Amino acid sequence: MNVITPVDTPDNCRFAIIVAEWNKSITQKLLDGALATFAERGVADDAVDVAWVPGAWEIPVVTQRLADTCRYAGILTLGAVIKGDTVHDHWINAGVTDGLMRIGIEHSLPVLFGVLTCETLEQAIQRAGGNVGNKGSECAEAALHMAGLLVALQILFEDEHNSRASVAELTEFIHGRLNNPEAEEFARTLILGVRRNLGEIDQEIERIAQNWSIGRMAATDRNVLRLGAFEILYGDTPFKVAINESVELAKRSSRGTRRRPATHPNPTHQTTLLMALFDRFKKGLKKTGDLLKTDIRDLFKSEGRLVDDDFLEEIRAILFKTDMGYDSVEALVDEIAKQFRARVVHREDLVAALKVKLKELMAQPESPIDFADSGPTVVMVCGVNGAGKTTSIAKLTHLFKSQGKSVILGAGDTFRAAAVEQLTIWADRLGAQIVTGEPQSHPASVAYRAAEQAAKEGIDVCIVDTAGRLQTQRNLMDELTKIRQSIGKPVPGAPHETLLVLDATTGQNGISQANSFAEAAGCTGLVLAKLDGTAKGGVVVAIRQQLGLPVKYVGVGEKHEDLAPFVPDEFVEALFADVMSAGAYPPAMPSLPSPRAVVTTGLIALSGAGAVANEIAQPRSVRPSSFHYEHYYSDESSPSDALPTPTPAPPSAMAAPAAPAAPLTPVAEPAPSFAPLCDDNAACCPHSRNGCSDEPWSLSQTLCGCDPWMEVGGWTQLGYHSDFTPLSRPGAGNQLLSFNDVPHRLNLQQQWLYFERVADGSCGLDFGFRFDVMYGTDAQKTQAFGNPGAGTRYFGSWDASLDHGDYGWAMPQLYGEVAFGDWSLIAGHFFTLVGYEVVTAPDNFFYSHALTMFNSEPFTHTGVLATYSGLDGVTLYGGWTAGWDTGFDQTDGGSNYLGGFSGDIVDGVTVTYISTIGNFGARSSGGSGYSHSVVFDFTLTDNLNYVLQSDYVDYVDQSGGGTNDDQVGLNQYLFYNVNDCLALGTRLEWWKSDGVSYYETTYGLNYRPTSNLIVRPEIRYDWTPTDGGYADGSDHQTTFGVDCILTY
Repeated sequence: MNVITPVDTPDNCRFAIIVAEWNKSITQKLLDGALATFAERGVADDAVDVAWVPGAWEIPVVTQRLADTCRYAGILTLGAVIKGDTVHDHWINAGVTDGLMRIGIEHSLPVLFGVLTCETLEQAIQRAGGNVGNKGSECAEAALHMAGLLVALQILFEDEHNSRASVAELTEFIHGRLNNPEAEEFARTLILGVRRNLGEIDQEIERIAQNWSIGRMAATDRNVLRLGAFEILYGDTPFKVAINESVELAKRSSRGTRRRPATHPNPTHQTTLLMALFDRFKKGLKKTGDLLKTDIRDLFKSEGRLVDDDFLEEIRAILFKTDMGYDSVEALVDEIAKQFRARVVHREDLVAALKVKLKELMAQPESPIDFADSGPTVVMVCGVNGAGKTTSIAKLTHLFKSQGKSVILGAGDTFRAAAVEQLTIWADRLGAQIVTGEPQSHPASVAYRAAEQAAKEGIDVCIVDTAGRLQTQRNLMDELTKIRQSIGKPVPGAPHETLLVLDATTGQNGISQANSFAEAAGCTGLVLAKLDGTAKGGVVVAIRQQLGLPVKYVGVGEKHEDLAPFVPDEFVEALFADVMSAGAYPPAMPSLPSPRAVVTTGLIALSGAGAVANEIAQPRSVRPSSFHYEHYYSDESSPSDALPTPTPAPPSAMAAPAAPAAPLTPVAEPAPSFAPLCDDNAACCPHSRNGCSDEPWSLSQTLCGCDPWMEVGGWTQLGYHSDFTPLSRPGAGNQLLSFNDVPHRLNLQQQWLYFERVADGSCGLDFGFRFDVMYGTDAQKTQAFGNPGAGTRYFGSWDASLDHGDYGWAMPQLYGEVAFGDWSLIAGHFFTLVGYEVVTAPDNFFYSHALTMFNSEPFTHTGVLATYSGLDGVTLYGGWTAGWDTGFDQTDGGSNYLGGFSGDIVDGVTVTYISTIGNFGARSSGGSGYSHSVVFDFTLTDNLNYVLQSDYVDYVDQSGGGTNDDQVGLNQYLFYNVNDCLALGTRLEWWKSDGVSYYETTYGLNYRPTSNLIVRPEIRYDWTPTDGGYADGSDHQTTFGVDCILTY
């Protein structure tokens, strides 16, 4: 063994192990076991180099050096498995993450090995552009399937939205990258070596945990320690099988699944995948805003802070999390140390110094495009699939057209028919010419003809699209050179600009892409797409410093006008605007030619505080040759899709920047008239304004601002259905097929409004509440507050004598919530956990309800319910309720237990089990009983979901003289997502009550013309083998229904 220092560069190194020291004794045991196993396998001592890294921030540099000089390099670290040492916890994880990415992406994943905590895995996946969601089972699952995951993520997340590659194709590709017998042997040796001393390591960890009184190590951390990152890949699982599992895991992590959430008893705003993605986007912004705002402010609990080593490490930790990259962070920290070491520094002085240094690091020419002096300016656009290339070309076209230039497009992505079609649509809508080729024709010929036509017809700008490709596909990368040569023949000197479109959400992985494309395509600048949809905007800093390529434009929204020239100084000012928002405003900054200017881009990308953007957005002076817009920005604003009319800047606007003024009020915008921008292969909904990619309008944002203390929302449901006959069960009050029991009329079923603050116990004790109020024909069926008043509990008591006499008011939920850590408790009136379908219309696929849901399940409870989510992949529920469908005022003696669990049983399968036992109250007129409900949710593919539900209820009905009433239901659902706008579904049900069986099957679709509107037509067929099963004496019936729901 050769022990080397972090600054050494070994010659002819065969195996290298980077040891990130956390606890000397434990880490030494890990290393001793590995070295002993190497020796047993005949590896000479001098063939293994070991570098001890005392500071986690040195891991990336050491990893880079050894990966460059050694044949195989791995990282060996325990990570910060003991909870409580938050600063060190971050540094170990951040350093190892950066090291993993450098080996895995920049060096084609030779071999790496890491004993990592869940936080490390989350950071690694997020740096690759993904999202593993919450800690727990998903994180542990990611640890166990880490084999090839970084490469899988690199491929998948570069092509996240429009990948045509199957899991099998990606598996073959990764297998070719990783299939190296010598590398496999190296990894096996490390794993066997680490296992040698696990018993002693466990004892040492327990001893440290007890002595430090910080608590026991998390179970997921222990599993990671035992199994290691490559346990499955290089263990007993066949090589290709393990890679296939990793690819499938990465796909699930990137795209998510349509599952009914089981962690909260009121799934009221889970409507579509778009909404879920939007919620995740908002959370990402909040997290980044907390990073810069809260973390930096927390440094200054008092008036000032002494700048010592501890302070510098805290600054380093904060900056590292912004994804600026190691070199940029070190340059900033060095500057702070140089100016303030051993001195007391105040917040405003620190921020000012950071801004000055950051502007220096990001300095670049301000000319967005180098237009040709004569003849057409040819712009070649390249990038990986899914980065937003087609969208960016459309935005560039609109920008050039708004400047009075004529534009022609060359549809050079000839191998993907959808790309040519989408570009053709954009050319038509934007008033640009386009040149296309035959399918599978050579892209160079299309590029040549587009440039030739531009020269002959005197067109100002020619934009040439190229096929999306991975930077690892050398044949396709070489093709870019041929395209460049073809363009230069009809237009000498072309292409004048070669722009690489990078998805800003990929973080540091974008640097790897840029390096490869810059070499093959001669890139002259970058277009950063989706900067408004990421918490990783700091990658802009890393790209500028490491590559030297100028960032020409940034995409700051979904609309065609949301493309802004990148101005570094303004980006830096906006980056820190939120940090200083409590004090003076930042200096006034020039306006940009987009209603979503870069002054707010930094806030979107790194600060995430749209409310502050409202405060600082003011009339600005403009640069020469720009246009002046008076506007304001809000995170959820809805700018028009209509083409904006540029107004020349007034002469006075060319003067020095104006002093801050009062925020502008929103101005009315013209009616939308433009189709949405979709990602390269996203399914555009015809005749819709924003069906694919618009941000949903939110009542909460309008009323409460961009980071509301509470959420306000609701929906309006209007529907129509043909006649049906109720069941003929004698004496059954709940005998109808669904809530909507007024046929042949247009019904306002649910006019709903809710107010909610969810208690978040992750940072300690927190409180919340929920209040729902609704009006419509469904009011009398929601079982709110026990339906006080005369008449039966199920019918008539809410009749307000309006319209056709079936409208009424209801208060479906009213409860308080307290949360602490993994526990939460609600008390009051709330929706049930039983079953699959729910009361709230937007959270169901079908317009009508299943017989099982309507007849054999409660809708609401009054009581208390506790939730515990601290177990890996399992959520537990338990509580007491005043029976079924009872309220504060009428409980009818109801008292029963409500509880169960929900969790993942295997990959892609979740199960939810809920039971009730006791006196059901109003449901049984004071009789006792029990019920069981189990729901299995199967994610079959990315687009196909199957649900199996079974309910059983048995109780004594006191109203029927103490007779026993039992019911059983078995429901099956199958859902297929055609695209973001259209989903198909079917429901097949068997329900049996007191010996009489009923069957129904329903076929329907969900069409979403915009993110806030859904239309649900369906056809339903009911039948029973019992004569006279329905009230009119028939044994079957067919019902058609359609409704629309507007959410806000």
